[in-house]
Amino acid sequence: MRLLLAACLAVLLAAATALAAGETVFVTVKKVSIRKDRQFYAPVVAEAAFRERLTVLAREKDWARVRLNGVEGWVHVSATAATAVSVSAKDAAGGISQDDVAFASKGFDGAVEREYRKGAPQADFADVDRMELLTVSEKTLADFRRAGHLSTRGDKR
Repeated sequence: MRLLLAACLAVLLAAATALAAGETVFVTVKKVSIRKDRQFYAPVVAEAAFRERLTVLAREKDWARVRLNGVEGWVHVSATAATAVSVSAKDAAGGISQDDVAFASKGFDGAVEREYRKGAPQADFADVDRMELLTVSEKTLADFRRAGHLSTRGDKR
């Protein structure tokens, strides 16, 4: 009975993965790195911009194997959505940025931030604002990976 249940689960998992193959998702953040493996510190093989269309080849946990312009790699699903986020010229003229749209697609926008500030008027967001400006080069990330003896899946060590 357990063997039959395990076989059924395996078939269902394979079917779910097959359904994901060929699916299209759209980037919901300003820029997302497509990585060699399912790890945030894995080497970057390509980058996709806001609203770019990615073809899903497979899904594993919270990661999707995608194809963009012939390049394949992994992207975290939190940076994608099934439909493209639309920003009209009217919205752009009203001061809505791509960042605003990306935050809103994650459930956090200017209105949510203003509401939070009402409940915590003493909160100082200066450090958060500075942190949002930080970037890390791929070379720095690779040096960090080496110094910390972190390996990506598939590394032969």
